[in-house]
Amino acid sequence: GIVTVTTHTGVGASTFGRHPADSIERIKEGVGRTLTDLPDTTLQPMPKPYTLEIRYRIPLDAYAASFYPGAVLMSDDTVRVETGEWFEVLRALQFLK
Repeated sequence: GIVTVTTHTGVGASTFGRHPADSIERIKEGVGRTLTDLPDTTLQPMPKPYTLEIRYRIPLDAYAASFYPGAVLMSDDTVRVETGEWFEVLRALQFLK
């Protein structure tokens, strides 16, 4: 769950702050509690192949993006990239934005 740590207390239009060393210690304790109370979860595999479709506002941008290796111009404003590797989706997003 979420653990909160109070570092300042509001009183009227003012605040009272804890000493920074005390705040840091309390934050570290909160992080420690959170990390020890994590639920046992397993990651679900992502289904392959991965399909990335990007729709551009300007058709000329879609045409230019279609020259990216593996990209296909699906319509005048849409480019599609299909791959079996998630990293390739991330790489395409870097160049086709």
